Amino acid sequence: MKKNILAILLLQLTFLNFNAAAYDKLDFQSQVTNSAITNPIDISICGTNTAIIDSKTKSLLIFNDKGNLVKKTNTNFKSPSAVACSMSKIYVADSKNSEINVFDFTGKSLWSFGSKGSMPGQLSSPTGIAIGFDKRVYVSNTGNKRVDIYNLDGIFMYGFPTVIPGGANKISPFKINVDRASNIYVSDNKGKMVIKYNAFGKVLKEFNIDNSGIAVDDYGFIYIVDSKKGKIKELSPSGEVLGTFGTRGKGKSEFSDLTDVEVNGEGKVYLSDAGNKKIVTIVLVNKLRKEKLKTTSSASMFNL
Repeated sequence: MKKNILAILLLQLTFLNFNAAAYDKLDFQSQVTNSAITNPIDISICGTNTAIIDSKTKSLLIFNDKGNLVKKTNTNFKSPSAVACSMSKIYVADSKNSEINVFDFTGKSLWSFGSKGSMPGQLSSPTGIAIGFDKRVYVSNTGNKRVDIYNLDGIFMYGFPTVIPGGANKISPFKINVDRASNIYVSDNKGKMVIKYNAFGKVLKEFNIDNSGIAVDDYGFIYIVDSKKGKIKELSPSGEVLGTFGTRGKGKSEFSDLTDVEVNGEGKVYLSDAGNKKIVTIVLVNKLRKEKLKTTSSASMFNL
């Protein structure tokens, strides 16, 4: 028993490297490893399940809350790049097909939307996707350097160019996330910056920070993973770095190639580690979290 307790303590200390003032609790909870996980590049929480995009096998993997593989499918994929979940469906961006594929939670293929091109609603190598609290589908339209927004049925609503502050230049958007207030966070495909837009594409803030994945919790706190350093940074809603944690390596609580991060409303942080072929869950309690962002409905004038 004592050995087990000591092992848990050592496990936690291995990856903790943070500003203690920022957290009340930070615990390594669990990890999922499976022979089906060969190169996980994107994750999404689907109720009690976890959806994973594996780029090596070009597959969508669905795991239950016990870490068991429920479904593996690669139906019609050429290069799946990102995944996001609504309350009942899974949306997968396929960059080479320039389309979005929709599945139910069992992995059954339902329909797809999007076509290759540069016209409104058309896609060019989409590499990121997110579902907002406003029940919209947000897509990083990478080749067209814009964010496109659809309803859950795949009907195009509107889009905006991914300009940087000043408006003279645009980034090729990569990862994307949306907070409760319908603010949109987009990383560039070079992994050097994250830009925060409002629901209609107005630049609100620029974060010059190395990243390979971004997530935003219910309180507006931002989580950014750095694959090169094997670390996760937590930022306040204003962009202040509150703390970092993580250690690069091959150990159970270490990270080799972090490719994505997700958070839920319960303070759990989910990480995909391509180098170590695993999905890690961490429980993070931050005493600075006090009030959740108010939800808003973006583009309500479309009534879609």
